[in-house]
Amino acid sequence: VAAAAPAPAVATPQPREWREVVALASGVRPMLHAHLLHYVHPVRIAPGRVEIRPLPSAPRDLAAQLTALLAERTGARWTVTISNEDGEPTLADQGRSAESDRREAAQNHPLVQAILVAFPGATIEAVRDAAADDYGLPMTPAAATAEPDDDEMDGRDFAPPEAEPAWSDDENLNDDA
Repeated sequence: VAAAAPAPAVATPQPREWREVVALASGVRPMLHAHLLHYVHPVRIAPGRVEIRPLPSAPRDLAAQLTALLAERTGARWTVTISNEDGEPTLADQGRSAESDRREAAQNHPLVQAILVAFPGATIEAVRDAAADDYGLPMTPAAATAEPDDDEMDGRDFAPPEAEPAWSDDENLNDDA
């Protein structure tokens, strides 16, 4: 009887940014994910170390929950400390700010302005950015280079990638029949 060979150890990527830390809880610990998303200001992230400033509404044992999550998901030992420094805005606040910036860019785009004039009462309901992550933020350079970079207009294409052109290159646009 032959013994099965042990599975090779797979190195788990270590989070380098707050959104990578928060993403570790997504789908695994939904309540912790929500708390990290809405109630924590990241202060510093370094290998094996996270420094945060939780809002008063965050659970008292948040640092312990985060320490356990990081150890479980990365296979490494992490130290999570509470800080009095302001830190960055919460990830939810960062996402709302990015959405506001996208909405403003869309509102100021000449094509969108023409559509709003042509269709009185029309409104911009949502602006989606295919280059944004799950939190509505621009992808990190490492994640962004993993996807093909066709001729994007500074990440501000307003037609979905699967949209068909209104005419083909073979059509004569000046042909009055």
